[in-house]
Amino acid sequence: MQKVWIIRTIIISIIFLLISTYDFDFKILKSLKLWNLTHITEKGKVSLSILLRFEFNMKIRHFCKAIGSLLVLMSCQNVQENVDTAEYVKVMKVSTTDTTLDEEFIAEIKALKNVEIRSRLKGYLEEIYVDEGKPVVKGQPMFKINDEEYKLNLAKATAKVKNAIAAEKNAALELERVRRLAESSIVSPSELTLAESKYTAAKADVEEAEAEEKMALFQLNFTLIKAPFSGLIDRINQRQGSLVDEGTLLTTISELDKVYAYFNISEREYLQLKNEFSDNSFIGQKVYLKLVDGNVYPEAGMIETMESEFEASTGNISVRAVFPNSRRILKHGSTGRIIFSRQVRDGIFIPQRAVMEIQDKYYVYIVDTNKRAKMIAIKPKKRITNFYWIESGLQPGNLLITEGIQKIKNNSLVTF
Repeated sequence: MQKVWIIRTIIISIIFLLISTYDFDFKILKSLKLWNLTHITEKGKVSLSILLRFEFNMKIRHFCKAIGSLLVLMSCQNVQENVDTAEYVKVMKVSTTDTTLDEEFIAEIKALKNVEIRSRLKGYLEEIYVDEGKPVVKGQPMFKINDEEYKLNLAKATAKVKNAIAAEKNAALELERVRRLAESSIVSPSELTLAESKYTAAKADVEEAEAEEKMALFQLNFTLIKAPFSGLIDRINQRQGSLVDEGTLLTTISELDKVYAYFNISEREYLQLKNEFSDNSFIGQKVYLKLVDGNVYPEAGMIETMESEFEASTGNISVRAVFPNSRRILKHGSTGRIIFSRQVRDGIFIPQRAVMEIQDKYYVYIVDTNKRAKMIAIKPKKRITNFYWIESGLQPGNLLITEGIQKIKNNSLVTF
């Protein structure tokens, strides 16, 4: 339609130019024959009516010339506007490279051992022997619950044991006496059976009393709470003199000589990593930890294990790395980023600014042999900071447009 309009404009312009250049003066002079010769004076001057007609036709001629010139200019300008102009862009030549790629995964730090210390008895917290954040060694006393009641319970259980033992001895003597009488047929066999039953019951009473004594001794020992292993004390949740119940949380102790770092990887990342190692496993590979302040933890860790299945809701699998922590820099519950170094061979990397994402698909512009921009689809393998690692779509030698993609469209003429 635009070409038709241009052609039509040019034709109209030519017609107006032809009309405007027609000799109106000659027509006027010829028309004098139609009028009386008296219109021309003796001095050769044309009458007023003839002059007026001549002036009007001159104005018409100039007006037509102006319109024609304007239309010609407009058509030429429109033609000029529709001529392709090359847009300036910046390009890079796509090439492959061998590099070491550091991938990062969000990690959660856990102590090798992290145990809650809880009261196993009810009573008043009589003594606190430790302080928050301080180290303890295995077996070191930490808390003391008032033990008066439990000492009395132990004494009562001990006395019960003594009574049971005495009763057992009496039952044993009675059984021996009845047995001799039964052998002489002085007493009936049923009396012997009864004596044996009483002795068995007395023995059971002794065992029960001894068990109660042992339980009372355990409870008395539980009044003194000791560290189960060497570590650091966390917050102390109770204060001296507080009434604690069975199961009350007193504090937490963590062993921080080593720490675990848990991180998740997707199924795709898992398969990519597995394919890079000859033994088809990356267990035992060295990793590093970036702390929240951006610094890298000075000691390297090692991938120790992973879970046996992917989580259905996220499609990820959890991996565990272990790090030495002799300086106690890493704390239970802290976070960081696992850095896993991968060796990439013949990888293609392009800047993020050159990539367009449209409806979850990725596109770039390349320059063809005619210096025109061509939009092509690509498949990124992974995004790394400000770059894309390309899996397919680009070939070495392609001229990739990196800047100026906002000014162009598919098949635009470009210069660089």
